[in-house]
Formats: sequence, C-alpha cells, structure tokens
Amino acid sequence: MHDQIANLAVTAISSIFLILCIVLILLRYFQKSPGMALCLIGVFMAIAAAVQASVSGLSLNQNPGQFAMATAPSSGPLSKIAVILVLGGVGMLFLSRSSAPPVGSNKTETTDVA
Repeated sequence: MHDQIANLAVTAISSIFLILCIVLILLRYFQKSPGMALCLIGVFMAIAAAVQASVSGLSLNQNPGQFAMATAPSSGPLSKIAVILVLGGVGMLFLSRSSAPPVGSNKTETTDVA
C-alpha cells in the first residue's frame, strides 16, 4: 500500500515537472530552432523516465541488508519516446543547416577623382 502511494506521488511529480519543462522549452526555443526544442524535450523526458523507474523499481521488502533494484515496466514507453524525440531533434538540426556557405560581399566602392 505504501509503495503504491509513493509510486503514484513520484509519477505525478515527475509528470508535472516534465509538463512544465516542455512548456518552458516550447516557449523559449521552438521559434528559433524546433530541432533543439525536440532534443531538450527528449532529454527531460528521459530524466523523468529515469526518476520514475528508479523510484518504482525500489523494493524494500527484502532483508534490511539487501537493496534490490529493478526496472519499472511503466517507464518503458517514456524512454522510447525520449529516444525518438532526441533522434528526431538531431535530424532536424542537421537538415535545417544550410549546405552552402553564406555569400559575403567584399566589394567596396571606389571613386576615381582625377
């Protein structure tokens, strides 16, 4: 019972943190660079998945000297989506780069006064 309440609390807190980070990233970076926004959202989603997995994977029902860790099955989709977002963001960053170097004008006007 206590483990379920702790898992629910950590899931709620990490979800709220993730939603706040997504909103802040979208407000800050999406207009400038959508690829960077996707990468950052993926990174924060991976952090939330890791927190959720570490807390829900704790089992304290063992002997007091033992401490077992297991992966949480509920964090699997979050980590998969995080990988897809990061890879998509990196792809967008590479595709949005211009292949031609910017053309600079080094011409200066000169007047010949004789």
